[in-house]
Amino acid sequence: MEETNEFIEENSVEELGHLMEVINAIMKLKGYKMEEVYKIMKAKADKKGAFEDKIYLEYVDEEKRNIEEEKELDKEFRK
Repeated sequence: MEETNEFIEENSVEELGHLMEVINAIMKLKGYKMEEVYKIMKAKADKKGAFEDKIYLEYVDEEKRNIEEEKELDKEFRK
């Protein structure tokens, strides 16, 4: 979280590089490959959208939440 906060505060390419170092370390630790991550990102973006329009989720209406759909997306990510 430290690197994330630093990037948010400074909004610099250097801090983004530090944040990506953390992500790469996590991927290596978990045994994830970048191709896998991009595949999951694309599947999620195709199904639920991405951040291209800078729209972000502010809250989740628990009454309308689709737990089964979330489980399916999670299964795809964990393959």
